Amino acid sequence: MTRQLVYLLKLTLCFVVGKVRSEADDTANAHRAMCSLSQAASATYSLPQLPTDTAALNVRIQAANMSIAPETWKALFDPEKGSKAYEQTAGENRTLADNLGGKEKWDGWLSAFAAIKEHNIGTKSEGPYSKIEKASDRAAARAQLFLIAATAAKLTERITELASFLTEPDKNKIEEILKKALFGGDGKLTAPALTTSLGTAVGSWSNLCGTDHIGKSISGDFICLCGGSGAGTKQCSAAYGTVVQTGAGNPAAAWSDLLTLCGTQTKEQASAETKAASVSQWQTALTQKGGGAENTVWLGKSSNSAAQCNGSDGNTCIVYSDYFKKSQGKPLNSLPWLAALQQAALTIRKAEAIGTKAEALHSQLQVLAEARESIYSAATAGSLWSGTELSVADKITPGPKIVSASHKKQAAEETECNEAKDDQEACKKLKGKGCVFNHKGDESKKCTLTEEVKQEAKKSSGKTIRNSGKKRENVL
Repeated sequence: MTRQLVYLLKLTLCFVVGKVRSEADDTANAHRAMCSLSQAASATYSLPQLPTDTAALNVRIQAANMSIAPETWKALFDPEKGSKAYEQTAGENRTLADNLGGKEKWDGWLSAFAAIKEHNIGTKSEGPYSKIEKASDRAAARAQLFLIAATAAKLTERITELASFLTEPDKNKIEEILKKALFGGDGKLTAPALTTSLGTAVGSWSNLCGTDHIGKSISGDFICLCGGSGAGTKQCSAAYGTVVQTGAGNPAAAWSDLLTLCGTQTKEQASAETKAASVSQWQTALTQKGGGAENTVWLGKSSNSAAQCNGSDGNTCIVYSDYFKKSQGKPLNSLPWLAALQQAALTIRKAEAIGTKAEALHSQLQVLAEARESIYSAATAGSLWSGTELSVADKITPGPKIVSASHKKQAAEETECNEAKDDQEACKKLKGKGCVFNHKGDESKKCTLTEEVKQEAKKSSGKTIRNSGKKRENVL
């Protein structure tokens, strides 16, 4: 009894499934596949979220660096002294700007100088960016900030370059490539058109949807699948009012009517995954029949292995056999609309990778901005020089210390004396620091340390400790 019930249940299910299939459109799977392709190609490309403060971070770093540069350098970018934006320069000023790197660098330094004024960087004795008083700390800050500023400029340039690919449609061409898949041609069309999207004329099936015209665009293939004049029932054309073949020959008017058969479709975010899924659905909907010589492959309903595809009842089908031949066929990825979809997917993946790289570079720029804050704060506090006696190179590469602490102290004191340059009165005020005015000294360095102080430094240098890796020994 149980076996009989199971048999009856199976028989009932087969009858129900068979009845559903008999009542469904013969082109239902093909129709849904073309709807999926149309939606994938109509998707909108949205930019990945990009950092918005790249330029501001770079300007602040450049401003900190410029604030402790020589006054003669800063004067080049001071509007009060006649400095102008690159586009407003002329003659000798334009030549100078070009020699210093051109428009981007010149205008970048102008922005840095403006930031110095706006935030009072190094211009006052108080405030978050107060003036660095000690010459030794200014020199140490300058050495470090100069390298940081150079690196920040390169990072900013690269981030800007990457961002331009993402934000400028003429560079990434994602929207253009998607339109190329949907409507054919060069991607400039916004609706299907004769010759470009499908056939060259109306009046016959071969003129509109023959082998030479298949694959030009998704919209063209979709119209050919559903736009036959003779299909009466059980094809998507049965519910489709605009038949291009016998109508006015206006694919654009037919297209909007055809899309309504797909139901309400929301605009998707363009992604490589949705495109791959829609292509997979299309491939699944294809019918293939192997012959003695070649395969026959078609989409839709055929009464005779695609030999009679002409848009008539029972033969609403599109032949793709040329792309599935055993020999001397066309590569599948050369099908025009499929090639465009694959190109769009690759470009979208490239854009995603570029967005990730831009974020990583921005993180490096943030680290430099934080380092700039720390360096400048230490310099204003007068602790940068003592805190950086051991150079980065010393920390990375073990070896003998060839510069003693006393030598470094002497160099710092010498630098402080040199700040007075050739001003004898200013040099006298530094007498307590061991400075003396030497009339025969080098230009801008006539204020220097006395010989007594220099000799004392040599004596105190004494012996240098060298670390051999196994033992410590004194070296004269």
